[in-house]
Amino acid sequence: MDAVLIIYGNREQELNSYRDHINKLCLQQSFHAVMAYDEDCRVSAVTNRDLTLFDRDTEVEGRNFDATTVKRQRINTYPPTRLDTEWPDGREICINWNKRSCRDEKLCGRVHVCLICKKTNHSKQRCFKKNNSKKHNSSDDGLAGKSTQQ
Repeated sequence: MDAVLIIYGNREQELNSYRDHINKLCLQQSFHAVMAYDEDCRVSAVTNRDLTLFDRDTEVEGRNFDATTVKRQRINTYPPTRLDTEWPDGREICINWNKRSCRDEKLCGRVHVCLICKKTNHSKQRCFKKNNSKKHNSSDDGLAGKSTQQ
């Protein structure tokens, strides 16, 4: 980008903003769709001198992005970090409960919620986000487990 700034030094803010916009799109859309969109935006900017890279062209976006180009979110299955195990009120989420080994749930003092989705009716073992293919079994088991705990 430094070479471009030699020629277009007065457009540094515009170029930085456009770079950030493209980087954000790369996280949300397929790479090939973003590259086609980028090319269309640059062609539009060259052919119409009144446009800047700040301007968003909905026609160009419509040609390049649709439901088929949206990236599917990946589910993190890595071990939880310290930040992942804290409830908004400051209490810790019980890792032992998620592993089905909390000795005394009433005296524990930690929050008994899923480490993955932070819902209260199931543990990490039965999370629908982790076991998407077993969703119907997990929800049935989670409800049965909830009624026996009460």
